[in-house]
Amino acid sequence: MLSNPDGTCLNGRYTDDLAGDMQGMQRAQERQDQELAQIQLPPSMPLLSEPPIELINPDEIGIDVPPRGAPFPKPSVPYPKDPKMPPGPGWQWKGPPDKGSWFNPKTGEGLRPDVDHPPPVGPHYDYSPGRGGGARGGYRYFPDGTVVPKTGYIA
Repeated sequence: MLSNPDGTCLNGRYTDDLAGDMQGMQRAQERQDQELAQIQLPPSMPLLSEPPIELINPDEIGIDVPPRGAPFPKPSVPYPKDPKMPPGPGWQWKGPPDKGSWFNPKTGEGLRPDVDHPPPVGPHYDYSPGRGGGARGGYRYFPDGTVVPKTGYIA
């Protein structure tokens, strides 16, 4: 039942009771707001609503980080045709034959073949740009030359 013909009842409760409930909820919310306002966080514990804190200034520690919106790093070699052959001069195989990767000690780059990866990703090399950073988790390097971050990227 939503209301009596005289309009004094809503779902079995009189409207005066409902008004009292609303006032009680407002008072409870005000008490909660006052209690939260009295909480003092230590300076080292920022509120979640504050902007994120930059923990590392790359310039201070000598890391080259591409600016926001910069293109993804490209490997210094074309997409390798044969995963069993070095992708270029100076590249060395590191690790076991079935789980290792190609590494270039001069540039710090790494390429791990993943040429049997099933769809929807498909064949690619996992690429690490080496010194100078890059995306956390590295990149995928596809046969058409496309390079995308392995994580956090939506095509």
